[in-house]
Amino acid sequence: IAFVIHRSPNDPHEFFLYEQYRDQAAYQAHQQTSHFKDLVLARATPLLTRRDRVALDLMPCPSR
Repeated sequence: IAFVIHRSPNDPHEFFLYEQYRDQAAYQAHQQTSHFKDLVLARATPLLTRRDRVALDLMPCPSR
């Protein structure tokens, strides 16, 4: 549903990627796609010095 890339203003080699999926099944389906396996697993991951992954649940915004 969403894919956003941020670059550190202090270190041009440090990035933060934010991905949002409809649900866990959509995330798992994405991981099985050929473009994920080629771009992320085969190309990007070997270049990383660190890969921290955090799974979070989306919280609704309270009404005012």
